[in-house]
Amino acid sequence: MPHVLILSPSRTCDHASPHQVDGDALKARADSLFRGGQLEEAEKLYAAVAAPVVAAAVAAKEEGNSAFKRDDLEAANAAYERSLKLLNLDVTKFNYYADQAAAEYGRVLRRTVPTSLVYALYCNRAATLLRLERYKEAVDDATKALKEKPSDLKARLRRAAALRAAGGFENVASAATDYAHALQLQPSAEIVHTLVEVWLERAPGMADFVDEVRAAAQRAGGSGEGGRAAVLAVERALCEALHSIGSS
Repeated sequence: MPHVLILSPSRTCDHASPHQVDGDALKARADSLFRGGQLEEAEKLYAAVAAPVVAAAVAAKEEGNSAFKRDDLEAANAAYERSLKLLNLDVTKFNYYADQAAAEYGRVLRRTVPTSLVYALYCNRAATLLRLERYKEAVDDATKALKEKPSDLKARLRRAAALRAAGGFENVASAATDYAHALQLQPSAEIVHTLVEVWLERAPGMADFVDEVRAAAQRAGGSGEGGRAAVLAVERALCEALHSIGSS
């Protein structure tokens, strides 16, 4: 369990001292109440323990964001991991509850944590791990972010990029699926072009044909915006055709 200091907890429950109280001691009291059947009182104490834990997790996340912005990727990853650990989401080990009291605290803690915080931690850590070239872990964290926000474009693209970078036929195929999904969420020329390139990684023998089709579209559309629009239209059609072939 996380070890924190709770400041001025006297307002939160009758059992707390007006002085600083060790979070572990307060949680131990809550565990005792829970095991004694005083569930309502136990839940109040668990909530009192959880609130500063969540605040500390938010602070650690912000530390990670700052480190990421200054390109200190190891520091960013460490801060995100620290935040997740505070929330009982330790990425370095299998998380489980030792008994029913621990499970009850976990339930209260999880209810206190904003979904947006858990999503942000996993999504931001996925971006960090991607840049650290720890692709499998990046895929895992992006997947966890998508469980929190299934329609999130950012997490989808980060997982796709990690799968593509990891290489291997199955990973690249999964990356293509993610890019296709991302294209449904936000149609853009960049995603269309990337998806075509990913398909060519799966079927490099088609590269010459795709280049010819792109060149023909460019000639038909002319220079400038017209040519770019024509190439984009062709690439969209290629994406649809390749996806149909790959799904058959």
